Amino acid sequence: MVDLLSWPILDAVLGFLPSLPTIQKIADVVWKVAASAGVVVGGIWTYFKFIKGRTFQPNIIPKVAGEAREKEREIFLIATTEVENAGASKVTIDHEYTVVRVLTAKALARGEEGPIEWGERAFATRKILQHREHLEPGGTAVDTELFQIQNDNFVALRLEVLVTSPKGDTWTGVGIVNLSEGVDNTVVSGEGS
Repeated sequence: MVDLLSWPILDAVLGFLPSLPTIQKIADVVWKVAASAGVVVGGIWTYFKFIKGRTFQPNIIPKVAGEAREKEREIFLIATTEVENAGASKVTIDHEYTVVRVLTAKALARGEEGPIEWGERAFATRKILQHREHLEPGGTAVDTELFQIQNDNFVALRLEVLVTSPKGDTWTGVGIVNLSEGVDNTVVSGEGS
């Protein structure tokens, strides 16, 4: 039988290898360096994903549209609100201040120029989305309200949708309903703030 440990080459190789406690120390140092690097890389990713990228900031897109019909000097307005959560985090709704408002405008006198003056106060205000506690990321909520308005020679109605959160964030959307006959009333997107 041949004694392998007596071979000169194998003896040289085994003499070159460090002892077992030395190997354990090296492995421990490598492990600590890798764990530290992982924490640093994770911190940088978190910074860019959550803070710099604003990915998880609330991002609500409210839209409002209306359709009006007149009958016997009464305007019947159907206001449809659509609220989309385009962000990546759930947004809780403050039901007290999440509303749709209707403002009215009369025609300018013949020969007058300038912007339309909307009524100083909302003609009507209704709470919306009362059936929803929150909006999930990517979710959309739709609400429809019917308003009956006595026509006092109004030329247009302004619809405003306000969506608020308990944290005080507010998003608004605006739509105009032209009361002229044969006019298509399309959705106008809102802005978040």
